[in-house]
Amino acid sequence: LKKNLNLDMEDLKKNLKSDMEDLKKNLNLDMKDLKKNLKSDMEDLKKILNLDMEDLKKNLKSDMEDLKKNLISDMEDLKKNLNLDMEDLKKNLNLDMEDLKKNL
Repeated sequence: LKKNLNLDMEDLKKNLKSDMEDLKKNLNLDMKDLKKNLKSDMEDLKKILNLDMEDLKKNLKSDMEDLKKNLISDMEDLKKNLNLDMEDLKKNLNLDMEDLKKNL
């Protein structure tokens, strides 16, 4: 019985050792796959982020150009209105001066 028990224990040890080695190999393979997938996912994310940043840059540039055009247009309108107001002021001042001259 003791011999049989010892033999059984030896077999159990061998099997356990073999199972542990198999597990270790599988774990190593799984880890390598995980690393590869993670690296690939990170590269994909980086590409997507770069594309998004490029789109943001283009949109920002376009928005800034639109703002610039609108500002220029608004300034030109202001300038025209100011010139018209100045012309009106001049005319009124001239009329007032004419009236003053007549009254004097």
